[in-house]
Amino acid sequence: MKSVLVVHPQFNTIGGAELVSVRVIDWLLSKDNVEVSILTLAPVNLEYIERSTGLKLESPRLKVLVAYCPGFIRQAKQKLTLLKLAFLHRAARRLSPGYEVCISTYGEIDFDKKGFQYIHHPLFAGREFLRTYNIVGKKTVLDHSRALADFYRKVLFIVSGDRVEGFNRNITAVNSKFIQGLVRDVYGIESTVLYPAFLPNGAGEMVVPWTERVFRFVALGRVAPD
Repeated sequence: MKSVLVVHPQFNTIGGAELVSVRVIDWLLSKDNVEVSILTLAPVNLEYIERSTGLKLESPRLKVLVAYCPGFIRQAKQKLTLLKLAFLHRAARRLSPGYEVCISTYGEIDFDKKGFQYIHHPLFAGREFLRTYNIVGKKTVLDHSRALADFYRKVLFIVSGDRVEGFNRNITAVNSKFIQGLVRDVYGIESTVLYPAFLPNGAGEMVVPWTERVFRFVALGRVAPD
């Protein structure tokens, strides 16, 4: 039986990144000789995932592991996101020796050995680089102090144990040619473009019938400078 570790921060809401992760996990579980452990920052509701995607992940070969993260950091809503990820990466490095294959479905990571990473956008690049391409959200104190931004980035790498050389060691996939160029610019990593998958056939059965729907604004992608 092959053991695979899949690292993804949360499945409380299902967006494009989560759908990529769910599809990867579903494919792995379709192999009879594979055991999968999901490493995340919050408990995973498999029924919610099934309702949202039509994919049933429940299996005796699936285990969910919740990474340690200090309570005050974990509970900071929409704040300290990268620090939360740093603790997730720290746990992944600790667990990686026990798995034959290690996969990150959210971004760059250093498993302390060769793994696979799917980068939706660079997470641990310098703040100035991320701001240039509108990857970060609203401005914070880090945007007004280069020294403070550099210090915070060093803290992230100390907590996570990540190294850029570790990012480079992995097999890398990205979600678009635009991100492929950014990853090459910031890390020097050559990657393969794998466009995110849509919902599988049959997922339409999980949605609200047309006759029961009310008017809503629907967008594919996001309305933002990036």
